[in-house]
Amino acid sequence: MNRSPRPRFCRMRPPAGRVRRGFVLPVVLLVLVLIALLAASFSFEMNADLAVTRGALHRFQTRQAADAGIQRVMLLLRERRLETDAWYNNPDELRRVLVWRGDLEPTDLGQPDATEVENDRRPAFLFSIVADDPANDEIEVRYGLTNEAARLNINTASRDQLRTLIAQVFPEAPVEEMADALMDWRDEDDAPGEHGAESAYYATLDPPYRPKNAPFDTVEELLMVRGFTAQILYGEDYDRNGLLSPNENDGELSFPLDDGDGELNRGLYPYVTVYSRDFNTANDNKPRFYIGKGIDGVREDLAEFFSDEELDFIAAALAADYSEEANSNGAGGGASTSQPTRGGSRNQMTEMYSLVDLLKPVPQGGGQWLPSPFTLEDFHRILDRLSLWIQPEQVGLVDVNTAPAEVLRCVPFLTAQMVDDIVAQRAALDSTAKRTPAWLLIHNVVDEGTMAEVIPFVTARGFQFEVESVGFATHVGTVSRIQAVLQMRGPVAQIVYYRDLTPLGIGYPLRLEDERKGGQPGVASAR
Repeated sequence: MNRSPRPRFCRMRPPAGRVRRGFVLPVVLLVLVLIALLAASFSFEMNADLAVTRGALHRFQTRQAADAGIQRVMLLLRERRLETDAWYNNPDELRRVLVWRGDLEPTDLGQPDATEVENDRRPAFLFSIVADDPANDEIEVRYGLTNEAARLNINTASRDQLRTLIAQVFPEAPVEEMADALMDWRDEDDAPGEHGAESAYYATLDPPYRPKNAPFDTVEELLMVRGFTAQILYGEDYDRNGLLSPNENDGELSFPLDDGDGELNRGLYPYVTVYSRDFNTANDNKPRFYIGKGIDGVREDLAEFFSDEELDFIAAALAADYSEEANSNGAGGGASTSQPTRGGSRNQMTEMYSLVDLLKPVPQGGGQWLPSPFTLEDFHRILDRLSLWIQPEQVGLVDVNTAPAEVLRCVPFLTAQMVDDIVAQRAALDSTAKRTPAWLLIHNVVDEGTMAEVIPFVTARGFQFEVESVGFATHVGTVSRIQAVLQMRGPVAQIVYYRDLTPLGIGYPLRLEDERKGGQPGVASAR
């Protein structure tokens, strides 16, 4: 029997189109996922770049606001430099000044209502001119400028003046060594003082360098002088704002190192300068009249400011033989108390010693005296218009109107009691009453003898000013903090030093809520 052949079964392959469709689908899904990831990455990158751009824009705008503050100060000094009250502490004109807000015209800008700006969420850029007051506590902010003449000039200060200042700020410091090292750094020779340091010392450092043997260009240059560390220069005031921040009052818990005693040691920085110089001009910028050799050549010009009687007396005072005064008053014994006397070495002077002498009778020979036509109030006019020094400028004079007590104690011939009286008395006087150092004598802070000795060391005005301008925005947390030193040339202000202090931190309270918390920089922040 024949069997039918068994059917043979073959495995059939799926159609080619079906294989392709099954493989492409996951590939397409993977590509879509990658495209989505790339799009998201691109979006994130674009948003990041946009945020960086916006941040840079806000930083630029706050920098411009801070620069606007400096320009505002330049205008203020041009118009009211001699009005101490206008620039020393003037929150009405230098606090939270509006520079830009989109809904306002330029003519509407200026100092806005603080509460209105605080509650307004629209973009706005403002500036404040801030400063430390070393004579004040560590909480309040001063809205104003710092006269460089209120500081001790380290390029002209004597060794005794340097010792006096260093000993006040750091009583435990090696005062003698530091004073001598500073003097050696700025002098022209390479011979060290008794306790100083010259090339032989600096050559041993790593890396070695040479002393400058020339005047300081900046205060920060002190950091290169032996014994002057950052702690000596800046003290505990790491952010250099004169305010006691929490990290500056916690001992060794955080930087900087401090003693945690609740008081801020500001270091030497607020008390020293390299910029202070006073020009031999009157307060109206006209040259003073040099009368050291008489007034014959300038009498006609002086007639604009002094009467004929006053000019005759000035001429007599310049020509008087004061050795006769000493003899008539018994300098060698048997002094008469009925006539004014000149103490110390001035008894042997044969020419006028000081402009203070114009307030006293002048010896005329034969025991005769010519009374002075000047009153105490005229002493302002005398100091403003006349001069016994011919140099066009004097470096390092100290401003008795704004210098802290620590600096005033460095002025020769001023006693501790006189310094206390100066600080107390000047607070009660307006700018007009303090227009020259004459107010020290007029208000009985010093006597005539001390006034004569002190005049070569003091002034009552400034030509160089430190400005610290903080530009900020109310709608973001961007802040720019700029420090500049302005030099007055007549009515024109020139920038001679410019530095960005923003890396040191905000430093100052900017918003109302920060000021209500006592102005502590630890809580200061822009919105």
